Amino acid sequence: MPACDVELGVEYYPEYTLSDIPAGWKVKVNGVEVPPDNGEVTIPENANVEIIPSAGDESNVKSVKLVDD
Repeated sequence: MPACDVELGVEYYPEYTLSDIPAGWKVKVNGVEVPPDNGEVTIPENANVEIIPSAGDESNVKSVKLVDD
C-alpha cells in the first residue's frame, strides 16, 4: 500500500450514434449484431463496426459517414 492517498480516475470513451440506417440492414459492433432502434445504433469510440446491407441493396451503397454532433 502506498504511504499516502492515491486518487484514481476513470476515463470513459464517448459514444456515437450511427443514424439513418435503412430498414433491413444489419450492424455488427465488435462482432456482435446490434439491431437498429428506429434506424439508429449507439457505438463506443474505437469499436469495430460492420454495416451489412440487405440483399439487393449492395449496388446502392456509395459511402457511409459517421458525424460527431
